[in-house]
Amino acid sequence: MTNTESERTEWLAWRQQGIGASDIAAAFTRSYGNTPRSIVAKKLGIGPEFEPTAAMQAGHDWEARIAQAVEALTGFTVAGEQTWLANTEHPWMRATVDGFLLGHPDDTIDDAVGLLEIKTTERANWAYYAAQVQWQMLVAGMDRCVVVILDLSDEAQTHDVGDDLVAVERVGRLSLWEHRADRQLQARLYEFGRELWAHVQAGTLPEIEADDYDAIKAENPDATDPNAVDLSHLDDVATGYVRTKAALKAATAEEKRLAAILTDAIGEHETANVHGVTWFTRKANTRGARALLTTKEAKASC
Repeated sequence: MTNTESERTEWLAWRQQGIGASDIAAAFTRSYGNTPRSIVAKKLGIGPEFEPTAAMQAGHDWEARIAQAVEALTGFTVAGEQTWLANTEHPWMRATVDGFLLGHPDDTIDDAVGLLEIKTTERANWAYYAAQVQWQMLVAGMDRCVVVILDLSDEAQTHDVGDDLVAVERVGRLSLWEHRADRQLQARLYEFGRELWAHVQAGTLPEIEADDYDAIKAENPDATDPNAVDLSHLDDVATGYVRTKAALKAATAEEKRLAAILTDAIGEHETANVHGVTWFTRKANTRGARALLTTKEAKASC
């Protein structure tokens, strides 16, 4: 992220010219509602423009202070914050790094011993972080990256301070997670990224996945044309959709019938066994009702 609107516009234009670390991580791990198709679509200007959330901006505002904490905790010097990188051999491979780790204050970025990636989150996404920093190291030609996570998942705490006043504070945990280059994962990411970039260059979209539904709805928010569209070329898809919907409705009804029989047989008991193995448990949900849950052992037996 960048500090001014003009800088952000320039940065976004630069990112459109390649596949960045957040692009590859989001598509590879299917994180935050992204898929290969949705990432390519954004590169092609399809769908709503990306807007940073308040949480993302708050995390960006914290980065300078977190970098200072990293220096105090590790002895490294952090330099080159928010540097834009393009791989020398494959310029379409891009990354924006939160900083470089220097072994001595007088060192330059050319002397860096590693990269720094800063995360401020209430729910860590470890697979996404791993893919992101492996791509960053691949782009930069470096073998080491330290991920610093400010975890804000702890609930706010209240304290009586007298005169009916209550102080509320947010408790956070700072953790450091060191990554070394994983050549096998990097090779997979490279091939995956190369396929994405080939689609961008050709102006084509990857095959649609189930997780693409919400993004495609966002690309087509309004139905304004009263004329019918001919889907004859998709007759097999249309037939499959109608049949799947009907089968799903029937399966849902059958699931409820079987659950009713089992729940009636379990009665007031919390668990139920089949041939000596626990197959079902009944635990209270947020509304206090006891749902019928299937155990891992039951799934493995079926």
